[in-house]
Amino acid sequence: MLDQPIVQTTRAGLAAVMRDTSLREWLIGDAWAQPTVEAFVAALAQRLLEAEFPLARLLVLVGTLHPEYFGAGYLWQEGIDRIEPRYGKRDVRHSPEYLNSPIRVIRETDTTLVRVRLEGTEGALPYPICEDLRAEGFTDYAMVALPLTDGRRTPLAISSRRAGGFTDGQIERLVALAPLVARIVELHAQRWLTTNLLETYTGHEAARRILAGEIERGRGETLKAAIWFSDLRDFTALSERLSRDELLAVLNAFFERQVDAVRAHGGEVLKFMGDGMLAIFPLPEQCMPERTCTAGLEAARTAVRSLNELNVEREAEGAEPLRFGLALHVGEVMYGNVGARDRLDFTVIGPAVNLVSRLQRLTGPLGETVLVSADYAQRCGSDLVEPRGQFALKGIADLQTVYAMRPSALDGAG
Repeated sequence: MLDQPIVQTTRAGLAAVMRDTSLREWLIGDAWAQPTVEAFVAALAQRLLEAEFPLARLLVLVGTLHPEYFGAGYLWQEGIDRIEPRYGKRDVRHSPEYLNSPIRVIRETDTTLVRVRLEGTEGALPYPICEDLRAEGFTDYAMVALPLTDGRRTPLAISSRRAGGFTDGQIERLVALAPLVARIVELHAQRWLTTNLLETYTGHEAARRILAGEIERGRGETLKAAIWFSDLRDFTALSERLSRDELLAVLNAFFERQVDAVRAHGGEVLKFMGDGMLAIFPLPEQCMPERTCTAGLEAARTAVRSLNELNVEREAEGAEPLRFGLALHVGEVMYGNVGARDRLDFTVIGPAVNLVSRLQRLTGPLGETVLVSADYAQRCGSDLVEPRGQFALKGIADLQTVYAMRPSALDGAG
């Protein structure tokens, strides 16, 4: 009579071991081939279900270095096919939601496991997320720490709707598997971190090219592009009057509106130079240049409109308005790696870049906000610009016919 339960327990234990062996083999092998965090989380949920975990919800948090976000949560739930990342902004770490969460406990303490049984409980639960899950009919909740190689931990949470929830043995098995899960999560986190850092500091297209291996000094390509160069007026005087933090706030507000305008119309921001910004609108071979040049003009109008809105806010606060000058030109540029052996810049160079820079310097003396070259005006064929005359530009041999955006076009942007 005593042998039968022992045999049953042994068989159950053997089955659990076999399931975990299969899960471990997958985590060591095929799981590494998952192309994205979303794909990995979905596959992990399926593997846990196959290992007889009564899973209804799975959350994995992946941290990164990003100026706006500290990480993203990837949530799988039964009955929902698509996993959408939920980005956590940096300031959320000071919110009551984060401070009173198991995520903070896992990330900031030595706790390896947070377990809260939701079924059959009365009164307040230790975390708001548990209150929410109980209200949605979940019966059990557990969050385990995934140990990363740099000593930090990131959380993985599972929830169940089954009566009784998870067994203690299942939770122990998940804790034992955490290091293997962590290696894959960290791999994806490193990929995301690398991409984010490169896109933040070099732009999307430059980051794509760098990650694709275009990193040899002197390597690049010649392309046709509409070129944007803008500059904040009276920056030297501003820097003398404002404190460091005030000056940085002004620059950030100015650049944010410039960048948003360029990106909204298909442009790529390449670099910031003090209070100046360089961007391009590539001219694909299959695309009519008029379309791209018109997009550059519309981006300029958007930037003017956005800065006008900012100035309304600044004037209401008693701050002086900001002014800028912008030039647009079109031509061939060399797009690639320039610099020293171990310090490179992925940018554009060439006579066309020099011309647009010189043209921008003319905006102040002429009292114009937006100037465009004759080549640009001819290609865009727009009635938004009008000729301003011929001018000598420093370092440019021939006189240049210069066009300005019509006041009516800029009035419409205000």
